[in-house]
Amino acid sequence: MTYTNWINFAQLPHHQQDNNRYCGEACIQMAVHALTTGTLGTPPEDQNVYDGFIPSALADGLINWYTAPQNLVIGLNTYIDAKYADFPRRFELHCYPMTGSPPDPAAISRAIVWHIEQYGKAPIVLVGGFQHWLLVRGYQSDQQPASTTDTAYTITSFFVADPGPELPQPTTAVCWPEPHDDSCDQCGVGPLRGQRSQHVTYATWSTTYMTGVPADSGSACSGNFLMITDSLDKQQYSGGPAQPNVPACGCETPPPALLENAPAAITQADTNLPIDEQLLDDGDLRKQAIAGAQCGIEDFKLTEIGDWHYALPDTTPDAPYRVQYLDRTGRFYYLVPFKKKGVTSVAVKVDGPSSIYEASVAVAAPDISVIEILNVDQIPMKLSGREFLYRGSTWSIGREDVIADPPPQLVWQFCHESSSPFYPFYEVHVRLGSGEAIVYMRASDGATFTELSIHYGGD
Repeated sequence: MTYTNWINFAQLPHHQQDNNRYCGEACIQMAVHALTTGTLGTPPEDQNVYDGFIPSALADGLINWYTAPQNLVIGLNTYIDAKYADFPRRFELHCYPMTGSPPDPAAISRAIVWHIEQYGKAPIVLVGGFQHWLLVRGYQSDQQPASTTDTAYTITSFFVADPGPELPQPTTAVCWPEPHDDSCDQCGVGPLRGQRSQHVTYATWSTTYMTGVPADSGSACSGNFLMITDSLDKQQYSGGPAQPNVPACGCETPPPALLENAPAAITQADTNLPIDEQLLDDGDLRKQAIAGAQCGIEDFKLTEIGDWHYALPDTTPDAPYRVQYLDRTGRFYYLVPFKKKGVTSVAVKVDGPSSIYEASVAVAAPDISVIEILNVDQIPMKLSGREFLYRGSTWSIGREDVIADPPPQLVWQFCHESSSPFYPFYEVHVRLGSGEAIVYMRASDGATFTELSIHYGGD
């Protein structure tokens, strides 16, 4: 089965966020870079420049925004006014009420598709509820859309540009961060530098990414899906900075009947069986996961597309990694690495028992892996000597403090510390004095946290 007959991409330079608060700034950098390439020159590489145009972080209900929706629009337009005043378009915020149970993102998804078709530019969208900004750089569908009102076509997938994870800290005295605009730019080409080539099926898009701002968040954005595009004509735009402490969202709050159907938290359709209903053992499931990954690559014609076209030839699927969802009881997924010469060129995410293809990432560089998962045996060494603030006290962990039973397992949920299922954590039980605690070690780089934060917006 083939799921696509039409594909369209927006040209988009990839930029990694410089710290764990700068996803909005990195999105501005990508959006402005895409707008100005070939006409107005390369924008600054320092994301602090863009931060200076964004109003301060604010609290909005239960959400602590690093980059609130309306503030991101202000930052984009104020920067363009200051640096590219003659540019004919400006950015605006689009809000789409969450309707249905679970809420259906069809309207905003079709708007994303049409913006790519009409302008050839990548919209900025809010994903993971309210947690993270990224850009949608392309899509696949069963036929070419004909107009803004065309609902006859079926969207099968999106290609996203995620600015996360944050730039790793420098290990040498060289200039850091490295330039974002020269031939040595490594943004998006490795496990520590992000993944510029990400493919997400529409089913995964609607259950993991485009889930909307929850109704019980208390935010001015509650009950809406959000998108920012450069579709506003300059003559329609007043120009200049707005008040710095604007509401977090320019949305009109939907009527109560719609809010009643909005989810209280991030949700997913029941595509996984509870663990106690599984009929196959883990070995059989891993074999099925590999087969599902291979079917997805074929069905979505990834061997013909971008980095996958260069990365997939001569690869062999390796042992899948099982990752448990922290926010979906009894549910899990597999990451299937496709390797050649010891390098993981492509990684595929498939659903647990069903083995249905959900997403993939690829890197064309021959000597760089697209994902990196620490060996579980490295965990005690990585944790040894680290100090943690836990329940008001500072603790130092030694190798002997890592508890072997239960053993560390890979886990993930959308959070401040990871915006992508390709960056899971090890859940590690450790001894602290006479008690025990759980710490989370990010499997790509060993960064360790005593908790995973889910109340930060636009990070």
